[in-house]
Amino acid sequence: RNRFLGIQYNLNESDFLFRGFSEVEKIRRVARLNKNLFISTTQAFGEWREHVHCINFHQDIVNRIKKDELKLSNNTIGLHIRRTDNLIAIQNSPFELFEKLIERLSKNSANQIFFLATDDENIKNKLCNSYSNVKTFRHQLNRNSEEGMINAAIDILTLSKCQTIYGSYWSSYSTLASLIGKCALKIVHLNNNDF
Repeated sequence: RNRFLGIQYNLNESDFLFRGFSEVEKIRRVARLNKNLFISTTQAFGEWREHVHCINFHQDIVNRIKKDELKLSNNTIGLHIRRTDNLIAIQNSPFELFEKLIERLSKNSANQIFFLATDDENIKNKLCNSYSNVKTFRHQLNRNSEEGMINAAIDILTLSKCQTIYGSYWSSYSTLASLIGKCALKIVHLNNNDF
């Protein structure tokens, strides 16, 4: 149990693969018995897109976002640059495409603000040092720690409040943020010139 997040039951990927949780009724039974359920899987989990509206962020996470003044506007553009262990995202959504995107959109609007969510400290530092209109939280990026997971939730909730999200290929994080915020998602991809 994770007391800070209030998690009562944790379903891991191995539960789905080896313990027979693939049956929807078994998952529903676990969900009924445990108010706060945490599901950890790299696979699509049922018809999850229909239930995104059920996601409620812990009030401590919401409060931490309110305290941090990034000076984001209603037309802030979100950038999600996925790196670390996601080789498919790195290969198909190269950093240079995000730089070109920032430059192009900044020329179109002199006051354009970008919110950056990334799992790569070097990218965070490079973009924030190169572009004064790129804003991000300065917090731990390690998603294997409790603080890192909380910070990822802060980033995804902030990203969901952006007007449009330009996300990395092969990353469910960008997709989830756009579904939570009901905002447009454009995937930055080598073979896609629409972004």
